[in-house]
Amino acid sequence: MELDPKYLIPLAGVLLGWVLSQFSGAINNAKELRQHRSSALPPMLDLYFQQYRIDQILKFFNIRLGDSMEKLHKIYEKHDVPKEKRLEFFSLLVENFEKTRQGSLDLPEKNKEYLFRALDTATLSLSKADPVSAYRLSRLVAEFILLLEIKFPANEINSEKYLSTWGNLLQTFRNDIGDLRKLILKVSFGIGWVTFLKIWWLLRNEEKLLEQPPDDVLEDLVQTLKPNQEMHATSA
Repeated sequence: MELDPKYLIPLAGVLLGWVLSQFSGAINNAKELRQHRSSALPPMLDLYFQQYRIDQILKFFNIRLGDSMEKLHKIYEKHDVPKEKRLEFFSLLVENFEKTRQGSLDLPEKNKEYLFRALDTATLSLSKADPVSAYRLSRLVAEFILLLEIKFPANEINSEKYLSTWGNLLQTFRNDIGDLRKLILKVSFGIGWVTFLKIWWLLRNEEKLLEQPPDDVLEDLVQTLKPNQEMHATSA
């Protein structure tokens, strides 16, 4: 049975309209998903750089702790310090380190409130586009809060167990920083290649700046404070 052409034309029009509506819906849906990912990125970047700065601080204090332990060991060997005194001095060293650690990890209350409120919103927004990434973000935030809030009783520390526990916490923290970086790049890639490249470049430059040795930072500051010789020459 053949259909009359006069019926095919309206059917073709209906089919074309359906295809166009589906195509338009797909475009709008993709745009909405990109917007959800875009709104989640700034708080994620804020969290990443906060963690990165803290890690740089902890590296400094860990190096100091290692240097102090080495000096104590040399003193013990040189003066044949009794075992009881060795443990006492070592416990005091670890106690002071824990007090310093707690202070270096204590963000200003307003900063924490703003950061975690923004991250809650980011997680909710990201869940609408990528539930798996939203879960990973919420887990990373929860572990960061734990690191900030955990306090060891500095005057009741078993130094050996403390160093083991702190080593595990620090390793987890650094793994989380790496995971968050990967997550940021994944979310930015879901927005588009241009955003991905911009975010990658931002991460690279900020990391390089944060890792810059203090002497180099001071030299850069001195250079910026020096008079511009070319301008003086031009003025003359």
